[in-house]
Amino acid sequence: MGVRVLLAHGWCFDISIWDDVIPLLKTNTCEAVDFGYFCSPHLPIISGETPLIGVGHSLGYIWLLKQRIYQIDAIINISSVPCFTDSRCGYTVIHQPGVKKAYEQLSNSPALFVKWFWRKCGASREMLENIPNCIDKNALLSGLQDIAGCSVENATKQKNIPVKVIGAKNDRVVNAMTMTRFFKNNPLVDISINESGGHLLPLLQPKWCASKINEQIEIMSN
Repeated sequence: MGVRVLLAHGWCFDISIWDDVIPLLKTNTCEAVDFGYFCSPHLPIISGETPLIGVGHSLGYIWLLKQRIYQIDAIINISSVPCFTDSRCGYTVIHQPGVKKAYEQLSNSPALFVKWFWRKCGASREMLENIPNCIDKNALLSGLQDIAGCSVENATKQKNIPVKVIGAKNDRVVNAMTMTRFFKNNPLVDISINESGGHLLPLLQPKWCASKINEQIEIMSN
């Protein structure tokens, strides 16, 4: 058994965000977490003792830092930072009033909010015309609380784990400059920024995402 990969999607999405990435990965052991925003949640059982790479998109990266279920040997951070709302990190991705407003809008009109958020992330017209019918509002609200609750303490949890950071210059949710500024002084971090892809790199730049994951797979296979 070779290097194992665990995928964790971001808030307001599901495991389908990895559909075009998984077939390109150079591993036979790849599992994905689903947080249940649009279907039943799924937490895979991963066996074996070979190295495990955690790949987290947006909130999925923060979840990987906080979780105590899996022993992660390296993390690939796609379009994220360790904390979104705590200014002690030296930046603020979203301020608490913005979180409160999102909470109210999501509570009142889940489908409209999801469509608005997907559009901000850079979703295609086809995606926006196919918003899932089975929206679990409570799961999304819980995820929003996780975003509001993540703090500077999260940042310390990744200091001794090799991290590959990938983002996009046109990301309107997590600014690429913010990502670079936070991670640039950590010698264990490798940063790559794409010209495009918005906040949906696994969907809009799957080959590039897969190539970055495969780079880490090859490093840990030797």
